[in-house]
Amino acid sequence: MITVKLINALGETTVYDSRRDEQALSKLTTADKLNTAGSAEIAFPAGHFNASSLDSLIVPFRTVVEIMLTDDTFRGETLLFRGRALLPSRDFFRTLTVHCEGEYNFLCDSVVDAGTLTGTPSALLSSLITAHNSQVDVFKRFTVGTVSVSPSVDPSVELKEATSTAAALTKLIEQVGGVIRFDTVNGSRTISWLASDGANPQQIHYGANLLDLKAEYANTELCTRVIPYGKATDGVRLQLPSPGYVEDADAQTIYGIIAKAVVFNECETVADLTAKATEYLNEHKSPVSSLTVNAVDLSATGQPWDDSTVVDTTPWVVGKTITIKSAPHGINGAWLLTERTHDLLNPSNDRITLGTPPTPISSIVNQ
Repeated sequence: MITVKLINALGETTVYDSRRDEQALSKLTTADKLNTAGSAEIAFPAGHFNASSLDSLIVPFRTVVEIMLTDDTFRGETLLFRGRALLPSRDFFRTLTVHCEGEYNFLCDSVVDAGTLTGTPSALLSSLITAHNSQVDVFKRFTVGTVSVSPSVDPSVELKEATSTAAALTKLIEQVGGVIRFDTVNGSRTISWLASDGANPQQIHYGANLLDLKAEYANTELCTRVIPYGKATDGVRLQLPSPGYVEDADAQTIYGIIAKAVVFNECETVADLTAKATEYLNEHKSPVSSLTVNAVDLSATGQPWDDSTVVDTTPWVVGKTITIKSAPHGINGAWLLTERTHDLLNPSNDRITLGTPPTPISSIVNQ
């Protein structure tokens, strides 16, 4: 069962329940991308049960929109989208279309003064959210959840002019990496900053829920040997002991020796430098940069992909890895889910993008 709720000063109103024909929608889609706000689009036909009251229920920028998936057998309730309604529009047939932006953009409504942001990720996120909460309406406020990103060196971001909390947080993420996750804990919306967000239980299998696949190749960052340099002390950068590099023999068998010198400014020990170089090599030893996949999210049906095994069909979540197995394409592994579009009325239209997120720009500088 899928429901859509509108929440504002008038209270909470369910304007869509997939079990009720009189509340049928013309369109219900969501789009999500790693560490961005995401969006939703809802189209109400002229004959919708709530048609006469929609204008009063949808107050631009003030009405909170929640899209919920309920499955009493497998998962209970799963919040697929939370955000706010923007300006609605009507077409010739009086279909009312409402565009919504995700709750990450609530952070656009508060301001951070110019200056330098420095400290631990936990302290920085707490400071930003405390300041944000003091400036905005109650429904836009958050509590800080888990902060598990742990860079070797505390981040430091200079803001040359006042900017939004969202923009300041984006700069920190570019420097440190990680995944921003929103959740509900004890009735409050929380924001967490995670080093990684685990795996999606629901897999993608050829012959089951995989409909189409396209691999994007990018050779400009390909390397099979990394020569890493760490933090400079008295003008001399830290290096690995002889031979001074890490490499992947299997990748070299396929692509040959392609060496790249990379600077990791935050690494002060050989162990840290080795770990960072290995991580970088694993992300760049293959020319496949991303997969665009057309697959059915089985959460819409509540059915397992293999009738002989009851498996978890929890909805896919951006920021978690997802396992894809397709023997004809030579793919069998876990990829990071970085982007998805979800057509809740026609799941066969779903698209997801799997790949590796961008490397933090301040920690890795190509030489």
